[in-house]
Amino acid sequence: MRSDTRDASDWLDELLDTQLDGQPIRAHTGITNSVRGAALALGHDETKRKAGDLVRMALCAEFRREPLRRDDLARVVIGKEGTRAFPIILAQAQLMLRDTFGMELVELRARGAENPALAEQAAALDEQLGRKRAKTEDKKDTRRVYALKSTLPDALIASLALSDTPALDWSASDGHAGSMGLLYVILAIILLSGRRCSSVRLRAYLAQLSLSADRVLPSSLQPVGVDDTQPLTQARGRTDPLDLDAYLGVLQRQSYIESIRLPSSGEAQQKSEWRWGARAEVEIGEHAIASFIAQLFAPPKSEDGSSAAADDIKQRIERAAGTPLV
Repeated sequence: MRSDTRDASDWLDELLDTQLDGQPIRAHTGITNSVRGAALALGHDETKRKAGDLVRMALCAEFRREPLRRDDLARVVIGKEGTRAFPIILAQAQLMLRDTFGMELVELRARGAENPALAEQAAALDEQLGRKRAKTEDKKDTRRVYALKSTLPDALIASLALSDTPALDWSASDGHAGSMGLLYVILAIILLSGRRCSSVRLRAYLAQLSLSADRVLPSSLQPVGVDDTQPLTQARGRTDPLDLDAYLGVLQRQSYIESIRLPSSGEAQQKSEWRWGARAEVEIGEHAIASFIAQLFAPPKSEDGSSAAADDIKQRIERAAGTPLV
């Protein structure tokens, strides 16, 4: 009996010894004896099956650019019998995603909450200057939300993205590349506006690119298969083109940008401003947007390979953002 029990747990020991994020899975937070016992009770085959179901659900959510909520995972994939073993099921799914698809699940901050990296940066700066930082109450949201992020090397992604098409030639782009290019432009405007940009200011900048709120977007900027206002089976065959407001709404639902209402007094119309959303922070990042801006405005590298102009542009981007990029 002892030999059978030991053999039955070999698969779990092997999994827990696997390296994930630079350390064995068994060292990760949440891998308790209770969790291990729940995984053993679930069994190797069932644990792996649930991990595979989690991967499929994550890929479907990514296709739609929808957030993946842990509550939905528990209800649809994990089930009551697998709830206590969730940390191990998630770790198994992470290994599948990384080895097969070059992706990983990352947890998103709550909508409206402060970017953790910026909060840490501000706290370090305040401590350095001897200032006491006013406490801000982030929105309390106990629902954990995940999204997929690429784990491929930056150099490989850059080589795959090489193209002879001008960066802002709307007519030369397909739906996906065009709509993502417009997203990059919007994120760049927000970043250069001090990481927050009023709705009026954003529209004024986009109008200079012939993107006005009173006209539909060019066909090359219409998202392909990501209009989550329609069922998935109809997304590619929709007939109603998006205008700028509808496009911003799609980006907001996908957590690429957030609209924050500003406090107002009197009967004046309440104003709002746009900020980066949680998905943009983990999927794209400020350094990638800075490189995009430098690519647009910096001259080619000199013969010796130096890029002083690009470095100068990135420094100016940090000054416009207000603090170093994160």
